[in-house]
Formats: sequence, C-alpha cells, structure tokens
Amino acid sequence: MTKQRLLLIIFLLPVLLLLGAYLAWPVWTTPLASVLLKGAGIELVSAQISRPKLQHQLQQLAIRDLQLRYHTDEYRAMVRVPEVTIDYAWQALLAGQLSKVHLPDAQIQLIEVKNTRVAVAEQPLPLTELLPSQLFSQLPVSRLQIDRLTLSLPEHFGVGDLTGPLNIEDGQLTVQLTHAESLAKLPTFQFELVIDKRNRLQLDFQHDGQAVARITSDIEGQQIAGELLINLQAGGVLLKQLGLLAKNDQLSGQAVFSWQLPLPEQLASNDLALTADFHSDVQLKGLQLREINAGLLSFTGAGQVQLTRSVTALTFEAGSLLKLSQLKTPDLDVKNLVATVPTAFSVQLQPEQLNLPGLLIKLPATEVYWQQQAIRFKSANINLQNLVVGFQGQQPLSSTVSLSLLGLSTDSDDLHVKPLNMRGRWLLEGDQLKGNLQLNDSADLVTVRSTMRHNLNTGKGQLDSRLDTLRFTQSKSFLPRLFKNWSQPFDLFEGEVDMTSLITWGGRELDIQGVLRLNNIGGFYDSNLFRGLNAEVTINGPLQEPVIVTEKLTVSSLDVGLPINNIELALHASIDSVQIKDFQAELLGGQVGQSLIQYGLKQDTNELRVQINGIQLNELLSLEAGIEGLGTLDGELPVRVTPGGISVPLGELKARAPGGFIKYQGAKSMGDAVADVGVGFALEALENFHYEVLDVKASYNESGQLRLETSLLGRNPDMREKRPVRYNINIQENIPALIKSLKLTQQISDDIERRIQAFYKNKDKE
Repeated sequence: MTKQRLLLIIFLLPVLLLLGAYLAWPVWTTPLASVLLKGAGIELVSAQISRPKLQHQLQQLAIRDLQLRYHTDEYRAMVRVPEVTIDYAWQALLAGQLSKVHLPDAQIQLIEVKNTRVAVAEQPLPLTELLPSQLFSQLPVSRLQIDRLTLSLPEHFGVGDLTGPLNIEDGQLTVQLTHAESLAKLPTFQFELVIDKRNRLQLDFQHDGQAVARITSDIEGQQIAGELLINLQAGGVLLKQLGLLAKNDQLSGQAVFSWQLPLPEQLASNDLALTADFHSDVQLKGLQLREINAGLLSFTGAGQVQLTRSVTALTFEAGSLLKLSQLKTPDLDVKNLVATVPTAFSVQLQPEQLNLPGLLIKLPATEVYWQQQAIRFKSANINLQNLVVGFQGQQPLSSTVSLSLLGLSTDSDDLHVKPLNMRGRWLLEGDQLKGNLQLNDSADLVTVRSTMRHNLNTGKGQLDSRLDTLRFTQSKSFLPRLFKNWSQPFDLFEGEVDMTSLITWGGRELDIQGVLRLNNIGGFYDSNLFRGLNAEVTINGPLQEPVIVTEKLTVSSLDVGLPINNIELALHASIDSVQIKDFQAELLGGQVGQSLIQYGLKQDTNELRVQINGIQLNELLSLEAGIEGLGTLDGELPVRVTPGGISVPLGELKARAPGGFIKYQGAKSMGDAVADVGVGFALEALENFHYEVLDVKASYNESGQLRLETSLLGRNPDMREKRPVRYNINIQENIPALIKSLKLTQQISDDIERRIQAFYKNKDKE
C-alpha cells in the first residue's frame, strides 16, 4: 500500500465513522442517553432524538416525546416533554456548553414524597457551592427557556397544578407560576421568582392581579439580609377563601419582616442542618380587622436559628422588645404600649405544629381606656407555658397562661378605688379557655375569686365569681381604706356583706346573674345612723342595663335626731326607673308609707306621695323644749324630685277628732308682758290650750326651707273667757340646719363617735 493511499484511508476513516454515526443516529443515541441518565438515577422512558440540523454557525438538535422517570427512597417523579430543541456550537459543545435549550411545553409530576431522613454526609458541604452565583456558573447551558411549565404535586398537598414560564439567562432565573385550579380550599394565586447571579432574590405573590406579598433577600459576603412585605388587605382575601376569616371580615394594613443572618461556611450534613445568629425587625402598620384598628406595631429581637429537615428552632436572646403605638376597638383604647421579654425564649416550628415552651412578657405602668373609662396598672407579667399551635387538622391550640397585674386602679367620677392586685391562671386547649382569677385590694379588705370558661370558636363564655364575706367593725374604718381621697361622711361599722355572680357572654353582649346579701349592716352618713339593714338583692340582665330586685329590704332604725324605726320595702330598679312597693316605717309613734312609688331615672321631674298615719303630737313636740301636747295627726305629703333637689309643694296634716291639747310653758308670763290685750290673751291661752281643730299646711323648697302654716281652733279651760280662740301660726325653719342641731337618740360607742368626728375635721382642713 502506497503512502498516499494510507494517508487517504486515515483521513477518510473518521469521516466515514461520523457519516455512519449520523446515518445510524436513531440506533445508538437513545441507548447512549439512557446509559448516561441512569448514572444520575434517571430512567429514560422514551425519546425520539432527531438528527442534528447542520447550519452555518449553530447546530440544532430536536428531541420529541421525551419522558423521564426519577425514583429514590424519598421521591417518585415523572417528566414529560413533547418537544425539546437544543442549539449548540461545535466549539462550545467540545467545552461542555450548550447555547440554548428551548422547551415549548414541559410537565413535571411529583408522584410521591416520603418524609424520610437523609443520612448525614461524610464530608461537610461548603455552603458557597449552593449560592445562585455558583449554581448558575455550573449550568451547562447559556439559556434555558420553558414556555409553559406544569408542576403537579401529590394530591395530599392540596395545591393542584402550578403552571407558567421559566427562563434562565445570563445567570438570572425567572419563573412565573400560577395556581391553575382551585383544589381543596386553596384559592387561585400567582407568584414570580427572580434570582440573579449576584445572589439577589425577589419573590412576588399575587391574587387576582393584586399584590399579596413580596420577599426580597440579598447575599453579600457572608451575610444574608432579607425582607418580607405583606399586603394584609389582599392577604385577607386569601384567608377568607381558606376559611380563616369570616366572609364579612375586612382586613387591611401592611406588615414588614426584615432580618439579618450571617451565613455559616458550610452545612453540617446533606440533611440541611444549619445554625446561625440572626437579628430580626418586624413592623405592622395600619392593621384593620373587623372593628380592630392598630397603629404601628414593631418587634425587635436577636438570637440563633437552627434549621434541620424536620425542625426550625428560633432561640431569642433576653431583651426582645415589642411596641404598639395604638390599639383601638369600639370599647378599648390603648396607646404607647411597650412590652419586654426579660428572659430568653425559643420557638420550634415542626411540620405538624409550632411549640413555644415558655415566654415571659413584662409590661410597665400602662393606661387603658375601656368604654372611655381609664384603667391603670403599675406593672403586669404575662407568662405563657407550653404553647402549642397545631397544623393540618392537629390539635389547634394549647397553652397555660398566667397573668399578674399589680397596682390596678380605675376612676369612676369622683370615686377612686385604691390600687388592686389581680392574679390569674388559664389553660388553653383547642378552642376552650378555662382558668381561675383572684382580685384583691392592697389592704386585703376585699377579695374576689372567680373561675372562667370561654369557647374561642363560638365566642361564648362565663365568669363565675364569689366575693369573700366582708365584715365591718366599729374600731376600723372600711370605705376610707378602700377608696382614695374618700371625702364622703359615710362608712359602715357593723354587719356582713357577701355576693355571688355569674357573668355570661356571647359576642359583645354581657349578661349577669348575681345575688348580694346584706346581713345586719350598720353605718352612718354625716351624723345620721342606721342599723339592722338586711336584704337579699338579685341582679339580672345585661351587665350594662341590669335589673335590681329585692323582695324585702328592712332597716331596724334610722336615727336623724328623731328615730325612724322598722323601715320595710320591696325594690325593683332598672336603668330607666325605680319602683318601690309596700314602703312603710314607724315615725313619731305613727307610720309613714305608700303602697307604690314610681321614680323615673331619666325624667327631669318625679312626683311622689307619702301617706302619714297616726303621728303622735307629744313625740313631735318633744323635739322642742318647754312645750308638750297630745293628739294624733294624719295626712299626705306630695314630694317633687328634680335635678335641683327635693321639694314639697303643699302637704297637709290634720288632727284626728276629738282633738287634743298643747301646753306651752311660760305662755302666761309672755301674755302678761304684752301691752296689747288681745295678743296677751291669745298667748296666755296657750298655757293649757285644748284644740278641736289642728290643720297644718307644709311646703318645703329645694334650698331646705320649710314653711308651716298652722291653724288651731280651741280654748283654755283654765281661763274665765270660754269663747273659742283661732290661731294662725306661720313657722319657717331650715331643715338641714335643724337636723344637724339635733342629737342622736341612740347611744353610740366612742369608736363610732371618733370616726364621725374625723370626717368633720377633714372637712374643716379642706
């Protein structure tokens, strides 16, 4: 063989081989591709690989009916691609690089995902190799374009198919996916993910064209900084469709979560175990939900994050801070609320549940307005223990909650209760909240013990309370020790009080069923004493508008300088009116009373009538020195009550037949001293005046002035002149001043006298 012929054979051999390979393309390409894919754990189910098209600069390869199957211990997936076109240049192909891969349509079906753990890698994996800049640089293609990608997840995910375009070009990934069908409760949504070769990420969520959330992050050096921005109004639409909000709930506002996280140099295992320090900042502004309006809410905290395949654990350092500029509802208004977490705490997030083993929250002195009523406390501690929030049909919520409020006080008009202390402990299980509560004042005068139950699902609950028996003594004051700046001349010095109540609610309505028992209560108002107050009072109905009823209220004695004994009545009071039935009392040897008295609380003027029967004249005249008499008086007093005070327009008293007598000591000497014979005779007749007629017309105005127009007809049997004498006597008296001048008819102890006088000393100082 000549040298020229040998060279020709050597030259033609690769050409013939390439030509043979090109002509036999369908025979060897599919088996070769199958062998190569099998090494990566991928099974080639089918593929029609066409011969390359030879062009001037770029060559193109087409693959039709491509089907791949991926099967491991954890995943089973199927990939179906009707057509793939691959552009390449020979020079780049020899360097292992493709120019462009184009898929008009591709479907990835994730058939099964098992929750099994991956074994720990023998060698740690450098995290820098997983950064987008590194991953994109390792791709064997300059551009990957999928016009329509369909991602099908397993049915138990409840998501359905996700469809949209995917593009990787110049080191940047852009994918837009839309939730194509509404399976389960999940509403239609879209998201767009962009990752560039500078390790910057942006993920946008949309619902019906409206932005719901945006996540951005930036990796620079060994630190990742990120932010999550949520449009609460659009997010509320999703929550409604998921059934987490009622259809009529309106949610608006904006939430921003920002964080800083230093990246570790490597992963501890291929199980994605990650530990790093972090600093977080959360801001929520403009929140509106139903009738709740919140100002700016911010939370700052730092700590450590531990991320594994099954658990994400956040451990916060001591000193986390939460601030809320305002929280407002129709009943509640709180401003400038500051809460600190003085101790470290951790949050564990698992696929089935969220765990919070313990959290202590401290509040400084704070003022809260409830229905425009100021409520203050000096400090508060809220302690959460074993908080569990279940997902995917698990037990939804459970925790133990302890609350301690110190220095609790409220203002009610001029009545200021001294600071109270409140302690409570509740157990939260699912939708059931139940626990105990105790309220007591700083001097331990009053203690209220309560048990509470509340259903978070229905909004219904109850508070069952019991007031420890209050016992009043003569040696120690009660109301001045219970209320700040107590200036009223009123206190209790004997007897017992106890009360039970049941408050129920469903929504915003509060109803009460209560019983107040008064047992032999004694006390004083100003210099007036009362004793033997007994009653069982029921309180029922809406808490804001209760109905107060007692079938029998009795007072043994009321001493205002003249004794009023054995007072008895029945009471029915509502927010609009007070009804008094069968009122009766013993006064000056007779009785006063009325079978029915109606009093309208919303009326400017109320007219009442009091019947007077059997008043003994001798007891009435005994209030004045030097005069005595005998007789029985009956009558009626019309009483008018207005915002200005109490008045008696025109009352009448008449003496019963046959009359009586009046003896005025010194009347004869007064008559002898008068020059007018007629006047002297009239005065002398009062020395021993036997009357047949005694009529009194009484009027009393709101300033306390009493006017008595008295008409007497009779004679003095000791005088020679037997003809009848008529007297018309007008008397004016200031009743409040008169009552103060009268002395108590009862004997009181030195302790009570000292307590009464203490009020007047304080008044003199004021």
